[in-house]
Amino acid sequence: MNYRKWLRTNLLIVLTLLSSSFWRQNVCAQVISFQGVITDSLDIPLGGASVQVKGHQRNTITTNEGKFRLDSVSPSDVITVSYIGYETQEVSVGNGNNLVIKLLTKIGTSDEVVVVGYGKQKRSDITGAVATVSMNKINNVPLSNLSNGLAGRVTGVTISSSSGLAGSSSGISVRGSFNDPLYVIDGIVKDKSSFDALDPNEIDQLSVLKDAGAAAVYGAQAGNGVIVITTKKGTSGKPIFNALVSTTTERPTQTMLSDKTTATDELTYQNRVAQFNNEYNNQDLALPNGQTTFDYFKDKSYNLNDWVWKNPGTRKYLMSVNGGSDKITYYNMLSYTDQNGSYTNLNYKKFNLRSNVTAKISDDISLTLNLAAAQQNTDRFYWPFSSADDLTDYDVTDFYRTTFNWPKYVPPYLEADGTPAKAGEITPYPILPNYGSFLGWSVADVVLGGDRYIRARNRQFNPTLTLDVKLDKLIKGL
Repeated sequence: MNYRKWLRTNLLIVLTLLSSSFWRQNVCAQVISFQGVITDSLDIPLGGASVQVKGHQRNTITTNEGKFRLDSVSPSDVITVSYIGYETQEVSVGNGNNLVIKLLTKIGTSDEVVVVGYGKQKRSDITGAVATVSMNKINNVPLSNLSNGLAGRVTGVTISSSSGLAGSSSGISVRGSFNDPLYVIDGIVKDKSSFDALDPNEIDQLSVLKDAGAAAVYGAQAGNGVIVITTKKGTSGKPIFNALVSTTTERPTQTMLSDKTTATDELTYQNRVAQFNNEYNNQDLALPNGQTTFDYFKDKSYNLNDWVWKNPGTRKYLMSVNGGSDKITYYNMLSYTDQNGSYTNLNYKKFNLRSNVTAKISDDISLTLNLAAAQQNTDRFYWPFSSADDLTDYDVTDFYRTTFNWPKYVPPYLEADGTPAKAGEITPYPILPNYGSFLGWSVADVVLGGDRYIRARNRQFNPTLTLDVKLDKLIKGL
């Protein structure tokens, strides 16, 4: 009896310890953190995507980089990821941490809310031709203006660019129209310059109304299509700060034609032309360049691009804050874009400011103050052969020809003692090249001369005060 009692007692103790150990392990396993990144099929981060624990109230939204973090989840939990325009996806926490979750574009997004005219509708209720642009795919691209970012993103919309100059805009045509579409920003009709002045990061939704049925609310002025834009507003919650810093640089993919020849190549060419003329005219004139000239230029060659060429690039800096309470919400953004062109003194800078504050006075009345400011600085060197003396039709087509034709044996600048200036060095003594039958002019001095330039400053300030009153309780059907 004592043996059985002892065995029963010890077995009970062992079972108690095992169950206690299992309980402790189970409790510890339940309290973990789960994090990851949400992207689309092209690996572009999706900011603002909803991430929720299925069957629970725990949820969060992704940052601009598509990152999220959920605390106090269990390995058995299932995470639901959703984003407007994309298929909802479920992921088990037990699949691992730091996952990259890719969302697929939704085919037939019937429940998507689209800005149409002066209101919003579900896509399933729209009978006209309407296209929306996912701003997440444009926000991280350092653009000088918004129109350039729409290329290839909207069916039926053609983006045409006639210039690659820094800050240059592109033409927008809806369904082959020869005229610009109508631009509506936050319910107010604007012009093309106001559209180009926008920063993509301050836009919440961009819709293109492509046919008469969709754009009928705007009347005859919408005959060439309508581009409708709503800017971002604040959401209730703790302040969310976002910062963006980007730098891009560009390089030629091929060797420039002006870099393929030297001074001795051009001297040889001149001699061959003179020799051909002698043979053709049956004469024996001396060649223009002798051995002494070739010996002098064997280690000397002056490329004009060493003075005027500059690798293009773009730098962008942006900060924004979004938050508020149930009564007041706010969204503030400040951005700066700096773009330099392929040649010196071809620069473009843009400053953007957006402040959108909404105050909820009651359940049916709200007041919104939307302040938008922008400044565009465009700097160009004065080109005497352009068809206009300002930026309305700035054409430097002839400039490229003259840079290519600059003689490699002529230095653009001299030192005070008459010796050639070093590559890239600017002195008060520019050279006018002698082409034999006429005296040329200094291309480098036109580009680099500090007293000959065209500078444009375009400033915009658009304050809007909106009072929203819901009348559905007074007038049935609204």
